[in-house]
Amino acid sequence: MRRATSSGSWATAVAMVVLLVGSLAAVGVGGVAAASGSGDATGAIQFGYVSASDGHVTLVTADGSRIDTGVSAAVVGKGGDLDGDGYVEIPYVTGQQTLGVVDRTGERVQLADAAEETKTTMAVGDLDGDGTPALYYARDSSTAGSELRRAYDNGTTEVVVSKDTTANAALGVADVTGDGVPEVVFVGSSGGLRYYNETASDVVTFYTSGIGSNGGLGVGAPRDFDGDGVARVPIVDGSNNAVLVEPVGTDANVTTVVSGGVDKNPVAGVDWTSDDGIEYLYVDGDAVKWATLDGTGGTVTDANGNAISTTSNAGVAWMETPLDVSNVTLTSTNESGPLAFSFEASEELRSVDATVTGPNGSERAFTLDDFDANASGGTWTYDATYAPEADGNYTATVSSATATDGGTWTAGESDDATITEPFDVRDLNATAEPDQRLAISFDATETLGSVAVDVSGPSNATLDRSNFSTDDGAAPYTYTGGYDAETGGNYTVTLTQATSTDGRVDDDSLDANATLPTFEVFNATLNATGDGGLRAAFDATQPVSSASLTLDGPTTNATLDFADFTRVGDDPARYAATVNESRDGNYTFTVSAATSEGSIGWRGDASANATVDARRPLVVNATLADATDANGVVNATGRVRVTANVSGDVAGVRADLGAFDAGTVALDSVGDDTYRATAEVGNATAVADGNANATVHARDGQGNTASTRTNDVTVDTTPPTVALGSARNVTVNTTVSFAPETASDAETRIVAYAWTFGDGANASGASVSHRYDETGNETVVLAATDAAGNVGTASLAVTVSENETSTTNETNTTNETSTTNETTTTTTNETTTTTDETTTTTDETTTTTDETTTTTDETTTTTAEATTTDGGGGGGGGGDGGYVDDDDGGYVPDYITEAESSADDDGTTARSSDPVTTDTTSTSSRTSTTSERTDTTTTETSTAAEPVTGTSGRADTGGSSGDAGTSTQDTTTGGTATTSASTPGLTVVVALSASGIAVLLGFVVVLRRRRE
Repeated sequence: MRRATSSGSWATAVAMVVLLVGSLAAVGVGGVAAASGSGDATGAIQFGYVSASDGHVTLVTADGSRIDTGVSAAVVGKGGDLDGDGYVEIPYVTGQQTLGVVDRTGERVQLADAAEETKTTMAVGDLDGDGTPALYYARDSSTAGSELRRAYDNGTTEVVVSKDTTANAALGVADVTGDGVPEVVFVGSSGGLRYYNETASDVVTFYTSGIGSNGGLGVGAPRDFDGDGVARVPIVDGSNNAVLVEPVGTDANVTTVVSGGVDKNPVAGVDWTSDDGIEYLYVDGDAVKWATLDGTGGTVTDANGNAISTTSNAGVAWMETPLDVSNVTLTSTNESGPLAFSFEASEELRSVDATVTGPNGSERAFTLDDFDANASGGTWTYDATYAPEADGNYTATVSSATATDGGTWTAGESDDATITEPFDVRDLNATAEPDQRLAISFDATETLGSVAVDVSGPSNATLDRSNFSTDDGAAPYTYTGGYDAETGGNYTVTLTQATSTDGRVDDDSLDANATLPTFEVFNATLNATGDGGLRAAFDATQPVSSASLTLDGPTTNATLDFADFTRVGDDPARYAATVNESRDGNYTFTVSAATSEGSIGWRGDASANATVDARRPLVVNATLADATDANGVVNATGRVRVTANVSGDVAGVRADLGAFDAGTVALDSVGDDTYRATAEVGNATAVADGNANATVHARDGQGNTASTRTNDVTVDTTPPTVALGSARNVTVNTTVSFAPETASDAETRIVAYAWTFGDGANASGASVSHRYDETGNETVVLAATDAAGNVGTASLAVTVSENETSTTNETNTTNETSTTNETTTTTTNETTTTTDETTTTTDETTTTTDETTTTTDETTTTTAEATTTDGGGGGGGGGDGGYVDDDDGGYVPDYITEAESSADDDGTTARSSDPVTTDTTSTSSRTSTTSERTDTTTTETSTAAEPVTGTSGRADTGGSSGDAGTSTQDTTTGGTATTSASTPGLTVVVALSASGIAVLLGFVVVLRRRRE
């Protein structure tokens, strides 16, 4: 170990020497540390601790070997190469507050006294970056408080910063802010995490949430745990959690690595599992354990698999082994290479700067990815290969390297190698062989890992290493191969690149040419014959002596004999043969090789396909249906649907619908081997009534056909025959029955009867009833529909008449003055009333002509009597011979003026003889004709002596209904109520029954004609 002389005073030097001599005498300076475990004790040191078994400072290498330094201590800190001798020194503080360092050889130096020995830690680092590391620690000062100080390997100590640096522990030096400047991180006297760098004047406190402390202090040296270039501080918080703290200004980001169960003792970041990250080492019940940032973990064991235990105060501390790169070598396995480039590193690398330079200024740069890494005994070996391209001397150099923990090496180291014969491929040749094959060969100075050869000409190809081989065991190596051309002609062969098995590349292009004789096989055909066989044939540019022929089918792959082929054509030569194949299916005929009669070979692939199909398609389930209304019967306007299931090699399906005048229709596939078509029934004159069907035909791709017949569908194009008989006379409000005299259908049946009666009413059914409400002439029409939808019609004339006799009033008034009113009415009204018998009454009405002459200022007085009958005062009529309205329900003949009319409410008759003055001078003539009507009436007569109350009358035409009148019994007429009134020439007799229900029994009106 190298120690420098202090630049302090002589007294200080003497005191230090005395201190060192005394201390070294006590601990035995220069003693060799003892190694334990079965591992390699020469490997890189990863961490240190105070053994729980003997209290000695112990170092642990990468493979788990333990090195006992023999030094007793209370606590250890983060180690490093303090004196530059290549060994890691681990700092420690004894129970007597002595601060010292010791390396793996057991050599140790005491640097200071009065150091904190409990709940503290210390660390080796270089804060100012001048290349001179120092040991940072907390000094127990009774006057100034605990100070953050640093000690150098020569025994000199100093305060790190003059203000605000009271400290309980020094954790280490690292860039924790990510600004590229290292900071020293320490625990302030108040318990928070603080940092300081020499480019700033202030000390920054960034974590005050509490640090766990029990026997020891739960802190460790800052490290870049995830390779992002920023160091984080491992600590144990007050809740026994292992966390990482990253400063963010005066605050911090905290990441939990282990939740609970962590002792409040010093911790460390160590690359323990040799993966790509740094593990978090902590103490749990004196056992050292590890955890990764992604949550995995385990117990730290030595090379023998034994758990490592530490004291509660000391915990664990990371040893920052100085990175060293050595043994850079560049060697050649033979005169032409390749070159092997390798070096060793004392720990795993994050990056490396390496190059290989060669003749003419050539240079190849290497990164860490170009090397294969292997670790053994704490040493990492990196290997790469380089394929030189020319003769000459080559130099490999490693300029710098960076370890995964951030340590760097920049010393630089090189090695040389010489190549006398570079890798080369040469002497490419191409020649034509009789079987239309290109033979290709070339030489190489090394065995080949890959090669690329392009063939261009009438056919093209790219060949690779699998197309060539060599039987040579030493250089030069001759490779031979070839290409089976598809046709003759001129070919060019180009070797574009070759790579040796050791990775060297020769990309100089080589060319060679060759010409193959022209002999081609082409136009292979395969056709199905009518008897289910196959006809195979092919053409050739020259007569053929032999050929390789195959026929692949549904079940077998057969080789055909060329002797079975007959030459059937010239220029080109054509060969053909018939092959009998009984199984249906697809066949492929192939000519893969042939030799001409001139011994020229041909290889290729001339092929053709054909299908054998000797089976008929299968047609089943052929059905014919009524597509109009699905009742199985169609007419001339209907539609039919034909459906069938057809399987096999189906090329087409059709149906013969000639019976329906629809011709032949194609059926479309609707899936699941089902075919269907719908057609319109044709002209009725071309379609015969009766049962008809269709024939379904199916055809496959080979012309095989099959057919089947459908079920029958009834064709009915003839309407039903319908007749209603002769015209009929009916009366108003009388229910009349109607039924056809004839209704029949020749093919099917009548399924519907539709009646219309002329008055807007209709009905359905074979027999119907109807009542007319008004008189007139109507036409009854019956439409009969059969099952096919055909409609037959018939009609009937109906005359509707009144069902009772009307009363005619005749008035003949003559004014003797200058006014003449002449009315002539001839009426014959004979009525015979018979109890419970039917009497026929005949009314004859003659034509009446009224002539009226009116002279102004003449007065005529006419007396009229109104007679009420059973039924009361009927409404005033507005038509010919009708009645005018009267307020109290009576009626007045239309020749009496309204001023003359009066009827009492009790239904009796009142007379009026008030004069009426007519001021009109006019003459009018009116002619009316009354038809002759014959009615049959059943009349019943009864006698009763009680009053009869009439019902409301109905106005025949346009009049309003009057109130019911009352007729009072006249006891002088023998029980029959009679009310009569007379005018000259008019007698009215009304007979009413007096029973509980008022029935009008009969009336007689006798009108005597007045003749002049």
